[in-house]
Amino acid sequence: MSSEDRFKGIVCDLGGAQALVSLIRRPGKVRIAALSALEELSDFGEDPGAFMLLMPGVRGVRNAMKKRVGKALLSSKVVIVVSSILSELGPDYLSVAIKLLYRLVGCLFAFQSPDRVVNYEDVLRHRAFVDLFETVPVAVLAAELQRSAHGRFNELHAQVRSLICILLETMRDLCTDVQSTDHLFIGSRVVVRDDATGWFSGTIVARKFDEWLVRRDYDPTQSRVWKFVEGIGAPSSLVQAIELLYKAGIVPALLDMLETRDAITRCLALRVLQLFSDMIASSEMRSTMIEEDCIPKLLHLRDHPKQFSCDSLDEHGLILTVLYNLCTQSIQACAVIHQAGGVPILIDWLCQSSERETETVERILDLLAFLLHGDNRARAVAFQFGMVPKLVLFIRRNCEDDNRLFLAVAAAWALAYLVFDDVPAGPVLAPGAHEPMTALIADGAICVFEQLAASSAQGDSFPDEFSKFLQGMRAFRGMQGELVSRM
Repeated sequence: MSSEDRFKGIVCDLGGAQALVSLIRRPGKVRIAALSALEELSDFGEDPGAFMLLMPGVRGVRNAMKKRVGKALLSSKVVIVVSSILSELGPDYLSVAIKLLYRLVGCLFAFQSPDRVVNYEDVLRHRAFVDLFETVPVAVLAAELQRSAHGRFNELHAQVRSLICILLETMRDLCTDVQSTDHLFIGSRVVVRDDATGWFSGTIVARKFDEWLVRRDYDPTQSRVWKFVEGIGAPSSLVQAIELLYKAGIVPALLDMLETRDAITRCLALRVLQLFSDMIASSEMRSTMIEEDCIPKLLHLRDHPKQFSCDSLDEHGLILTVLYNLCTQSIQACAVIHQAGGVPILIDWLCQSSERETETVERILDLLAFLLHGDNRARAVAFQFGMVPKLVLFIRRNCEDDNRLFLAVAAAWALAYLVFDDVPAGPVLAPGAHEPMTALIADGAICVFEQLAASSAQGDSFPDEFSKFLQGMRAFRGMQGELVSRM
């Protein structure tokens, strides 16, 4: 360990970190000098030629020194002080401040980062995330993201986008300025419910008496009248931050983060991409994600080598949530996922998932059911890829286990939408569904569905809701039997 490293520890032990933070509050050269000193104090970069670190015990002593310095910096409230002056700094010293913030907050979300001088527990204990949130330097970070975009893979740009991700994650959890949904007007963002396919987001374009004309995000070319709409109850500050960062180019930056081998960084980007694909986001944001090849990149992530993934982070679950958000809110996304071979990939993904990946399996089945509903092209591909025997077998394996019964139910709905269109009058056989329906009956699907309904808990809505589909299958089987007898 170098004498410089030991000197940093001595400075912190003598209260140097607190003194330097207090000097940051002063304008002019004193602030710049204090900021530069703090950045140097937090710098424990390793010299490739530092052979002393290879000696027994040296690295452990150095890591203990880094932890002491990190704790001293956090206890001095350097995060909130530096965040509060970002807007007052020029480009050169703004990059110094961002590097300091990254070392204290952002590098926690990078696997084995050499810049890390703190651990997660210390950051939580000293409320560093809250400090970053309370200053909310969104505009400054957005401007710096845009300014550094020409070097999308340089160190400063990576640090800025990591800090933005952490800030948005914290805002999502802590923002309380939720907009009232009682007062709606033309231009308001709302959610509407379609009995057949669930909730959709949209924008009010007109009102007549007690009815609303809403342009749905799913297909912006179509508008529909709804009697009951509900405002999107999202924090105003979070919505404004998302809009500002979207204009600054955060979506391409997030997709760049998916290219890394670091699973922690990828999952951080995926959690933020959820915000830009969710109902609180605009259709333009989702369109940008799609145009930037988000869907093929997400499908490719499923095959990431195991040594670069982390099961505890539920990366697969995050991927599927973003895909589901995109497809349920954008007809353009549904078209792209078909072009990318998404249906066969999802069926294969389902079959290869382990039994303990219940959330991943449920999300796959929910997404499959949505993609198949009303789309004959997707149905044909799914049938050709062997969806019927694979899912019937899946239901048989899971319908007798109370802890996995919900997965069997999700698979039953996916198979139902493979062969039926769910219209207001009730389910009707989909065009071209005779062959898959015949395969379902041949595989004993009716008996399996009946067993599944009988196994459902008392009060569960599945037996009643699915009964109409079962009736349709029995009617088709009866017609088949009559044709056979006539022959």
